[in-house]
Amino acid sequence: MKKVIFCFALLAAAPYVCGFEVSDTHTHSSLFWRNNISVVARPVYALSLGAEFDLTEHDNFAHHIYALRMPITLRSGGDTQFTLRPFYYPDNANGASAWGAFAAVRMLVNSDEVENSYANAQLSAAYAAQKADVIKNGLITRDDDFRQLAYGLLVNFNYFDSYSFDLAGTVYQYLSGIDGVQSVFGVLNQAEAADLGTLDYVLSLPYYSAGVKIRWMSSASRSDNYISYRYFDTHNAGGAHSLMLGTMVNLGMDFFINFAYNHIFRAGADRDLYSAGITYKF
Repeated sequence: MKKVIFCFALLAAAPYVCGFEVSDTHTHSSLFWRNNISVVARPVYALSLGAEFDLTEHDNFAHHIYALRMPITLRSGGDTQFTLRPFYYPDNANGASAWGAFAAVRMLVNSDEVENSYANAQLSAAYAAQKADVIKNGLITRDDDFRQLAYGLLVNFNYFDSYSFDLAGTVYQYLSGIDGVQSVFGVLNQAEAADLGTLDYVLSLPYYSAGVKIRWMSSASRSDNYISYRYFDTHNAGGAHSLMLGTMVNLGMDFFINFAYNHIFRAGADRDLYSAGITYKF
């Protein structure tokens, strides 16, 4: 009984011992809807521990897709940040699963205290494996382990802690080989391996992506806003231009709402996607 009381006491005291952030975001398009629930704990300033759960209903699949993530962020000396985000798509009635991890290191490369500006660079790498049916050179392989890597570089310029400008690019490598691959019936969203600058559920296999992002904060509206452009080229599906606009507004205290709109320009298949969510920090 004492152990039970002690556990409940720890849970009740947790928000006062370390910071917490809880969010729920819903994304909708003509092909799918996805709901993401995220919890982040900050036991100390330099460390963040998170847990995420995705539930997706996609027209390409007869059953729901589930995804789990455990992001960890560690700051070292204030100038360097390490991120590790393992992810797992459990095997379900769709007959496919996926697993892997994204890792990144972000470093301060330049700082000007007079102008109140600085620049960061981020190097990232990701590994992903899918258990899925693969059609290659006209032949189908059941429950194949299709493996891939992604390498990314992002450079961020920040001015007055109010404006920032990002340049980012990613290249993909397919360890299982991509020549002759016609289809991979997997459930992996390629945004796990790299930021593709889109709300879309990207199932096709990217070759590379590149783009820019501009972000600004407004004290008058208590909002954090951004606009981004990204181009990504994919195997058997061609290239796509993604334009996205988003905002996060502080409604008072520690309660936030966010909205995002994404338009994808692709030959003969333009699409619109929307996202809305709430975040509470305590």
